[in-house]
Amino acid sequence: MLFRTDRRKHRPRGGHAAVELALVVLLLTFLLLITVDFGRLFYSYVTIGACARNGAIYASSSPNSQQQSPSYNANVTTATTTAAQADGGTNLSPLPTVAAPMYNTTYNGTYTMTAPPTPVGSADGYVQVTVTWTFNTIVTYPGIPSTMNLSRTVKMRLIPN
Repeated sequence: MLFRTDRRKHRPRGGHAAVELALVVLLLTFLLLITVDFGRLFYSYVTIGACARNGAIYASSSPNSQQQSPSYNANVTTATTTAAQADGGTNLSPLPTVAAPMYNTTYNGTYTMTAPPTPVGSADGYVQVTVTWTFNTIVTYPGIPSTMNLSRTVKMRLIPN
């Protein structure tokens, strides 16, 4: 009889392992989603930086001698969004917003000129291109906004002609 009582006390409990596994899988899935979202955020920020750099290269290598025309700004936008459209246009959708290039005679000054400094073709000026894009997370996390505005500004010296 004593042997039979001990057997009831030490009966195997298989349900505990299943509950523990469910909790661990839930936690690991949440950590995986956070990792994927952080990777997407980092990748998007690097792509935005490449877009701004492309626009600054184009704007610094081909400044107009006239006032900046809408077609010139469209060309800068096209050069800027090239990185966003790489690999079949899957990098950033919708395409980022590109501000019109701004010019200045000094690197650290306020970029307010819409035309390159004169004389055109001299390397005495700098261009600034700003690109912005809205990032959306896969999952809404508590305490973290589901949309984040990414912005990247690149300043570059004008290339002499």
